[in-house]
Amino acid sequence: MSSFTSANGFAAAALVATLCIASPALACPLCFAASNRAVLHAFYLTTVMLGLLPLGVLGGLAIFIRSILRRPALQDLDKP
Repeated sequence: MSSFTSANGFAAAALVATLCIASPALACPLCFAASNRAVLHAFYLTTVMLGLLPLGVLGGLAIFIRSILRRPALQDLDKP
């Protein structure tokens, strides 16, 4: 039981240390000053690309796993 409480204590100490040490991420106030049509188009395009990226990774992983699972079946077909 003591290892459970020491693990919780360590996690709580790590969380407090992280919150105290981390500095805020501040954005540049000029980022919105360049809001012409080309910049907005680039923002929208990158938003769509980053939204579709996880689907591409999961699809590629599914195709890879399917090809690995089909290999033994294809090798059995080659044997007379």
